[in-house]
Amino acid sequence: MPIKVDIQPWWIVQNGSVLVNDVRDLPKEEKMVIDYVIDSGPTEVANFDMDVIQNLYKRGLIYFDVPVSKHDRIVVPTLDNFVMNRLTGDYFERTLYKIFVSMDKHTNAEQLAQVLRVDLNLVLNAISVFYRLGIAYRAPSELEIQPNRSIDVGLNSSRKQSGEGSLVDLLYDAVISDCSSKLSLQNQNIHSNASLSNADMCTSLTADSLESKRIAFMFDSSLTAILMMGNLSNSLKCHAVTLFEVGKLGDESLNSFLSDLAEAPCLTDVEMERHNEYLQVLRCTIEYLRSFAELDLIRCGSLLGLDSAARMRLLCKNYRLLISMAPLRVDVSLVNPSAVATIGSLNAEFTSPWFQLYIYKTIGNGPLSLLLRRGTRLKCLPNPFKKYSHLIVTSWAHDPTIITINSCLITINEMLQHNAVFVQATNCSLEDLQILHIPFPEYVQKCTVDKDSTTTTTTTTRGPLEQHPYFWKIIELLDLTVSCGYVTMIRIGCSSKLDCENFKKAAGVEKKRGLMMTFGPSAMNSKDPRKTPSTCNSDIVDHYSCWTLYDCVFGVPLFDKRLNASICEKLLTFELVNFTNAKASLTFNTKLLHQVKAFIAKYQTESVAQSRHTDDNAAPYPEVNLLFYEGEVTIWDRVTLRECGQLTSNHGRPG
Repeated sequence: MPIKVDIQPWWIVQNGSVLVNDVRDLPKEEKMVIDYVIDSGPTEVANFDMDVIQNLYKRGLIYFDVPVSKHDRIVVPTLDNFVMNRLTGDYFERTLYKIFVSMDKHTNAEQLAQVLRVDLNLVLNAISVFYRLGIAYRAPSELEIQPNRSIDVGLNSSRKQSGEGSLVDLLYDAVISDCSSKLSLQNQNIHSNASLSNADMCTSLTADSLESKRIAFMFDSSLTAILMMGNLSNSLKCHAVTLFEVGKLGDESLNSFLSDLAEAPCLTDVEMERHNEYLQVLRCTIEYLRSFAELDLIRCGSLLGLDSAARMRLLCKNYRLLISMAPLRVDVSLVNPSAVATIGSLNAEFTSPWFQLYIYKTIGNGPLSLLLRRGTRLKCLPNPFKKYSHLIVTSWAHDPTIITINSCLITINEMLQHNAVFVQATNCSLEDLQILHIPFPEYVQKCTVDKDSTTTTTTTTRGPLEQHPYFWKIIELLDLTVSCGYVTMIRIGCSSKLDCENFKKAAGVEKKRGLMMTFGPSAMNSKDPRKTPSTCNSDIVDHYSCWTLYDCVFGVPLFDKRLNASICEKLLTFELVNFTNAKASLTFNTKLLHQVKAFIAKYQTESVAQSRHTDDNAAPYPEVNLLFYEGEVTIWDRVTLRECGQLTSNHGRPG
């Protein structure tokens, strides 16, 4: 028996192939409908009784045309019971997904066709399919959705459910609430300043003004994976399906999403503690960003389905600022930084080992590192690696892993068959690795590093890690005052693994135990230092020489509550979200990307016989082997290879 179809009153009834035998035994009401459509032609469903229409449709005597106007604006609700089996090479299916991530309540079908540069009839047919399947509906012209912008409401409701909460929870909420209280006054100043400079802004705007544009929070598939894990509610899983398949959750749907996040069950299972905190931080981050402007959540992978030109037209038309979660996957490259203001790592160069080498070279400090091109057969490691016990090994476009140096060659050579590999030295295992994230922006005036020096002597210097000279040096040299994120520091140890263990004892077992309770034990299991919560406080005193800069990550992290709260506070303190800083953000991103690409170009040689990376959305593969040692990046060639010490086990030598 056919299921009941959700038929809209504005659909058009058409007669099917109707024979005399088909209508002979029909009830009178159904015969009258058939006769009317035959005599009068196609007619709207609203003119008939819905039950009669349903019966005729189930009998196969009528069908429907779903009319779509070029002025239609489309809204996609949360997908429920949605299953899509994607087919390779299906052009119309690709078009459906492109329209999925591109449409919103502000854009009509004609504008959508212009943005995507596809035929209008193709867009109208695709929208008609969405209507027919019930996965989208036509927005009324008077649709004006004004979401609740109150941060306090969400926080208070969460507190009622979870009780008084821990000290970290109260501190986190206090920071966010304090930012909220300051925001209304700041927004008044922002709007007044914007009105004064309106004439200047108009020259760089499209048809929509900056004030009518929204903010986009960009995320990768790791967020949807967390929403789908564990015993979370079905409604949250529906939102996860929507975020993955549609690739976007518009501002009009966020109230429902936030409500489901607030009502997510507090599971006591050890493996779920990290996910529960992640959801809480995600909810507070969304509420906070919505206090500035309308907010859309967009999955980076869905935007990659658009060609680069269409992607930029879409983003420039609808958004005045893009803010990404941190860190993003290393294969995400979405935007031209000179076209739209961005806070985050939305260029593949910023998430690749190239950027790490660039900042190491810029500040003259970093872990001993070796970047190996794909296809290299590694027989030994350079001599400087002999003093270390472990390696942080990163296969291109993958998360890093930590392995022992004694049996590393088999693992590295296996990776080199498929990808370039980034190898970094440390004296700490995964369990003992000490990590610290220091948020930025910060005022450059605090920097105490000599501007003219390329290196800094820290062999005997001790102090709070938040005052580490190399942190302030990267703040100054990269001018990290118009973007936000965090600098990841790792403790490589001064001499041996024993040094790492001694620091662990000196830091205090109780302090680390408190961190474990705060972040959940499973949060400590990530092998990527950029995704692992800090294992010590930033005010702890230690030798600066034992710590080194690992990476600089742009965006808003969701894995660490305190780090997230600190960066959200800096968004307000440094006024990074207002209109006036958009130009500064564009300039910063353009300049930094140009410098990183120039650095990459220095080591890309056309003479090397190696297949190139053909993905335009990814950073280029290295064409030579590069070694970072004692503040310098050098080419590690075959001559250097013959001179290096034999650092391999008997069973670890490749054949």
